[in-house]
Amino acid sequence: MSAPRRIRSADVGRRQDVFLIAAATTIVVIRLQLWLTDYPSLSGGKLHIAHLLYGGVLMVLSIWLLTSYVGRARYMPATILGGMGFGFFIDEVGKFVTQDNDYFFKPTATIIYCVFIALYLISRWAVRRPLTREERLANAALLAAERYGRGMTPRSRQAAIALLAPLDGDADAQAMLETLEDTAPTAQDRHGRLEGLVLWMQRTYARLAGDTRFRRLVIALVAIGVVVNLVGLVVLLFGTSGPSSHLAPHHGVDGLSHLTVANIATLVSSAISTLFAALGVYELVRGRRLIAFQRIRQALLVSIFVTYPFIFAESSFSATTGLLVTLAAFGTVSAMLREEERLELEPAAGQQAMRPSAAR
Repeated sequence: MSAPRRIRSADVGRRQDVFLIAAATTIVVIRLQLWLTDYPSLSGGKLHIAHLLYGGVLMVLSIWLLTSYVGRARYMPATILGGMGFGFFIDEVGKFVTQDNDYFFKPTATIIYCVFIALYLISRWAVRRPLTREERLANAALLAAERYGRGMTPRSRQAAIALLAPLDGDADAQAMLETLEDTAPTAQDRHGRLEGLVLWMQRTYARLAGDTRFRRLVIALVAIGVVVNLVGLVVLLFGTSGPSSHLAPHHGVDGLSHLTVANIATLVSSAISTLFAALGVYELVRGRRLIAFQRIRQALLVSIFVTYPFIFAESSFSATTGLLVTLAAFGTVSAMLREEERLELEPAAGQQAMRPSAAR
């Protein structure tokens, strides 16, 4: 008897991304709200209602949705509620790693950021391989079953057909495909409020990423970042704090001998990131856009996965603004890179299509 198979959801990557976005947004909103209101207490006397409890309530609601209803209709709301609940929970991690329950424990930001990096890498690992035959059939069947619940929408019907399309010649897939093609949609595509908000944010960002002015702004910011990093590295390596210093009064440099491990790690990773970004700007000037965006994306990846954990260790949550800008730049550059790859593939596909006719 064979071991039971673990069937992956076809949109597991998308739901995991939404979970992480909801959790990260929740943490940013909590910290910003507490900072603006000077960290108020919502309870009096000896009582203190920690917002960890709100996170527990949201995660219970998420689990309740997943365990109480059949079908995919509740997946996205449950994902968003679970992400928000996890954000409330992980935001108070400082209280649970210190003996005095210190919410303001400085390494908290680094711990949270490293947890998010680990979750993101695990989610990428989960979708690293293509769907198997059984996974395609199971996901298509799940989509087809929607006609017995809220009704099959045009989007879910098309998604099920697309899942079965690669299984050419498979008897089970062919039978299900014929059923789907003969079944007319019985409901309209619609989204809940939470899912609609996330999709609106995604569409808005995609529209911005396609705007030429926005692209130019991102490239300009990358170029400025390269210059600023280079100047900082030069000042750190060659500046002095003695009488011969060319720096302004009272602005000295500690020197390499006074740097902490986090400082050195930040310095090295920033230098690597700056090198990649500088190569990207150089390739952009030469007109080699595809290679340029690849180099800039590599620079941003080094910054996100290597540099920022150490920056958070030094600056705590004050590094959040810079990270958000870096993430926005990464998303935009990734979109631009996909567009360049598509443009390069189109001429190649056209030439390949012309070869048979030319041979004839």
